[in-house]
Amino acid sequence: MKNILNSKERNNAFVIYLLSFVITVAIIVTAVYFNSLIPNAENAHLRERIGDYENQVFIQQKFVEAMVESKALNDSLQILGHVHPLIERNLTENLRNMDLQEGGELYGVINKDIFNFMYDYTVLNKKLINLHEELQDIESLKDELSRAKQELEEANRSLDAYRNSSNLGPK
Repeated sequence: MKNILNSKERNNAFVIYLLSFVITVAIIVTAVYFNSLIPNAENAHLRERIGDYENQVFIQQKFVEAMVESKALNDSLQILGHVHPLIERNLTENLRNMDLQEGGELYGVINKDIFNFMYDYTVLNKKLINLHEELQDIESLKDELSRAKQELEEANRSLDAYRNSSNLGPK
């Protein structure tokens, strides 16, 4: 290669080309590596969030089942017209199950509000049933009072008739 006039310049150009090629390939390989590394970390984070979400949905399903059963038991109390001890025990157990459920960040506040509503609804439902029973008692007592008044009036008329017949009238 003694005949090549610009061999030193060609060698320098080849080294510069080789160096730029290696740097470019290194940059591309590094970019591909980080491009695959970052989504893996993000995917792991997203999988964790999805797992938390699915857990909250599972817990929410239990909460909803307890709520629906509590509503059905409250309706049963309305239909019966009196507080049955077995239904009241099941209702109390369902309300306790609803209160024990942790809603997490997704359903926590809503579940607490729903629980408070269901608890208040149950208490008011029992009070309404008791008031209905007391109203029936009041009506029966009114009927007894009116019968007693009629019997008293009848007894007074009989007494007046007896006094008039025996001339023992008031002096």
